[in-house]
Amino acid sequence: MKKRTRQILIITLGIVAIAVITVSGLFLYSLFTGDNGTPGQGDPTGARTDPFGGIIDTLFGGDPGDEEFVPPIPVLRQLTFEPTAGARVITPFTEEGGLPFVRYVARSDGNIYEIEAFERDQRRVSNTTIPSVYEALVPESNWMLYRFLSETDSIETLDATIATSTAELEDTIFYPENILSISVAPEEDRVFFLVAGNEGSSGYILDRESGEQELVFESELTEWRSEWNSPLGILLFNKPAEGIPGSAFLLSPNTGDLEELVSGNGLTASMSLSGRYLLYTIASTDSFSLTIRDLETRAESLMPFTTLIEKCTWTEFDSLYCAIPVDAEGGSYPDGWYRGDLRTSDVLVLYLPESDTELFVYDLTTDGNTFDVDQIYVDPDELYLVFRNKVDQVLWGLSLIDVL
Repeated sequence: MKKRTRQILIITLGIVAIAVITVSGLFLYSLFTGDNGTPGQGDPTGARTDPFGGIIDTLFGGDPGDEEFVPPIPVLRQLTFEPTAGARVITPFTEEGGLPFVRYVARSDGNIYEIEAFERDQRRVSNTTIPSVYEALVPESNWMLYRFLSETDSIETLDATIATSTAELEDTIFYPENILSISVAPEEDRVFFLVAGNEGSSGYILDRESGEQELVFESELTEWRSEWNSPLGILLFNKPAEGIPGSAFLLSPNTGDLEELVSGNGLTASMSLSGRYLLYTIASTDSFSLTIRDLETRAESLMPFTTLIEKCTWTEFDSLYCAIPVDAEGGSYPDGWYRGDLRTSDVLVLYLPESDTELFVYDLTTDGNTFDVDQIYVDPDELYLVFRNKVDQVLWGLSLIDVL
């Protein structure tokens, strides 16, 4: 009885072994020959045949060996591999709307590129070379402001329209040399700029369509910064330095009237797009604070976090996206940070002034990365956020619809 059982077991194992060898042979044959069974032919697209009838695609969302397989776009992705001089997240001006794209200027040659926010497509939209552009203002309209050093080391400022048919720059306007500060009106039809003279500084508004310019501001001081976020006026403040008194003013572009908004040591400031809120920092030798003021009610309060003004950007709804340092080198702020002597490592948050609410957005410190955020932008629909890493001036993008 035991002998017969052993014989049955041996026969069974033999049958199983033959079956396994047969199936393995068929698998290898189909793998290397393709569906038509012709040796050396395979799939005409060059893609690897899946002998399991698509189970790889089902399990992993696409066969990495397939030429048509495209890995998903990361939530946070590096947009450029070279330093940038300026950028903007733009929503297409069409009746149907559309998804945002990023327009940026290469620092090395001034060429303009555009990248789809949620696709991998990139295109160059200008091929005019402007060497060593250290700053570029990127409006939503089809024009650009370049700032670069001339051969005599003077600061040149060039206003140019992008010719879509030829990818060349046209209708160029050269501003006076050594402009202290420059900013674009919300409607993008006018430009405010400050120049220094023997008796102080002067501020002018240039009408881009007519080419006419008007003197709207004069001061005995020469160190001024400007921002034109709101239709209510132009924000002016003294060049910030730790422990040095400064003030912020609202300049009317129509009348030239000047209204003082706030003063303090080491002051920097930024106004919301509606003109309702003023964000400002005060920096002394032993403290650094970030405050928000409601210009309608005159009420103000300390922000629930501390960061530099340059690490924040306003939205259409008067909320703020800010990069907050979680690891900052000790030293003099903001001076040391401006000079590049000090670095920070940041996380991103969203702040809602109306309810005094802070919402966490994204931790940039994961995977051992160090992002010292600078030049931060968001599109009007708050779908996509772009920032420059001050460490290497490379541009990064974050999909807000995946994190909020």
